[in-house]
Amino acid sequence: MSGQHARILHIEQEIDSALLALSLDQTQKIVVKKEDLLDHAPKHILSDQNLRTFSRWLASRYSRSALPDSFEQRLKAAHTISPDKTDNKHADKVKKDRRLSNALLSVITELGNPIEGIYLTLEGKESIELKPEEPYSLGIAVVSHSKKGQSAQQQIGEATKLADKIKALFELSSWDKSVGSVIIKSCVPTTERDFSLYHAKRTLRWNYDYLSVNDDE
Repeated sequence: MSGQHARILHIEQEIDSALLALSLDQTQKIVVKKEDLLDHAPKHILSDQNLRTFSRWLASRYSRSALPDSFEQRLKAAHTISPDKTDNKHADKVKKDRRLSNALLSVITELGNPIEGIYLTLEGKESIELKPEEPYSLGIAVVSHSKKGQSAQQQIGEATKLADKIKALFELSSWDKSVGSVIIKSCVPTTERDFSLYHAKRTLRWNYDYLSVNDDE
């Protein structure tokens, strides 16, 4: 949903007064001659919002933010607790039997549907490969959709649920010293209305579909 997957986009579209679910798959492509298209007017047209989502999703295949390999490797090598145990009073004593990358993917899948995007900063080291003994300092903004008919309190509540889970998983992680660690400095919930262009230009949109590419589990 919301253009968060690199290969498949799911959108809702009203067609002939019925609300339908559409699935667009980038991997399924065919070639159609231009002259064959000219004889056929579109039967249905996507809404303006869906067109914007589709354009952004398609463009992200070629313009998605590239994080340092060293940063991504640290998330895959680290271990943390099960996401459903982060609220445990003694969470720091719970067995760390989950790979951090898998735990993050799990909570993003569960709570990420109402989220516009997750944006991060590595304090100026977004394109620098650090040595294992040098930790990355991570700042995160979880931005919720500003939906019509939904109060600001509801929107920030959805972002807060995901932000709290992500922050806890990082803080409770044990890191592989041979690969390196990540120190989470902040994980802030916010909304589209409050997340300014200034913030967007100084952060990277986290395209976290790579987390699912894990051959260990």
